[in-house]
Amino acid sequence: MPSRFPRRLATNLISTLALSTTPALAGDNPGAHQHGQAVLQAAVEGQTIEVMLSSPAFNLLGFEYSPRSKEEHSQQDQVRAWLSSTPLLSLTSANCQVTAGQVVLHDDGTTGEHEHEHEHEHEHEHEHEHEEHGDEHDATTHRDIEVNQTIRCDRPIAGQDISSPILEQFSNLEELRVEWLSEHGQGSHHLSPGNPTLKLTP
Repeated sequence: MPSRFPRRLATNLISTLALSTTPALAGDNPGAHQHGQAVLQAAVEGQTIEVMLSSPAFNLLGFEYSPRSKEEHSQQDQVRAWLSSTPLLSLTSANCQVTAGQVVLHDDGTTGEHEHEHEHEHEHEHEHEHEEHGDEHDATTHRDIEVNQTIRCDRPIAGQDISSPILEQFSNLEELRVEWLSEHGQGSHHLSPGNPTLKLTP
């Protein structure tokens, strides 16, 4: 049975981020579907980071329609496995591990690692149907991926240099906006493939 993703910090802190009207966080719409861009919200408390990533599927999969071929099914499975197990934020000078991870594709509501095998089987049952009706999935299809993680590091996080591996992993992702909140303050940073590191200081 899938475990429920812990939202103790996310409920309180990320909700505050979403409602914030400070200049650091109110620049543009975090829900906008823009290829090449993604938003990562982080709530930091002690040695724990709660992360919520929102990205167009194109950035991570290279396509936004439901997988049609075996190769696309395999690619989607590999991306989900990476997103559910690889810390999206990690201290550059310490060890950080994902203690809980969930991947959601918003067009069909399917989830990540815990339902991985069942979903893979289900999708293959309908693969032929997707191929027959492939003309229904055109360039205007918008498919978003949301990733939730609980990350635990072996030392306190606030004030430390933090990096994200996602820009290096996915070449279609050109800019990652990180909005963060901790007991010491809040802030926003724009990361790029040439600048994947930030420090959680206001």
